[in-house]
Amino acid sequence: CVHQIRTLLQVGVRTYDRHVYAITSAAPGDGKTSLTLALGLSFAASGSRTLLIDCDLVGGSLTRRLGVHSAEGMLEAMGSRSPMDFVRDTDVNDLSILPVGSATMLSAGSFSPAGLRRLIAEARKSGDIVLIDTGPILGSIEAPPVAATADATILCVSRGQQRPAVERSMHHLIAIGAKIARKIKRIFENSPMPN
Repeated sequence: CVHQIRTLLQVGVRTYDRHVYAITSAAPGDGKTSLTLALGLSFAASGSRTLLIDCDLVGGSLTRRLGVHSAEGMLEAMGSRSPMDFVRDTDVNDLSILPVGSATMLSAGSFSPAGLRRLIAEARKSGDIVLIDTGPILGSIEAPPVAATADATILCVSRGQQRPAVERSMHHLIAIGAKIARKIKRIFENSPMPN
């Protein structure tokens, strides 16, 4: 299933147009980090040099799941002239991560959208695919600027998620100028969602 999602993201898209994806959700626990990691592994297995960025300042579970321990990470990279110096290799070929570092919920005040744009610009040069795990779009400070800056955004919806939360999330993404993965947007606009 994840390989199919990865293939759909690759089919019909010029690689220079879309290779930075933000992955967010309506609420915590919807599976965005699991999807980010699974897609990262799938892209790496297909031979794409893949960079994962853990930009979930509260959760930071992508960093933990990959067993990366680093006091420096996302926030330090945003403030650096050489943000890729904070990227760490993983045990998986073609898969690296920019860890969350020591960032916490209290670090949100130092989150810089301008620094994020510089970081993403550098990340675009570093590999074939960049996947950015963020907090939920409706409740985190980092998700809106990440979604607005990425080439496309994937909204992860868990089974049982309430329709109003998904609709608010979609409308919020559209309002901030996020580019939603085309097929996903078409499904949302043309198909009724289950209650």
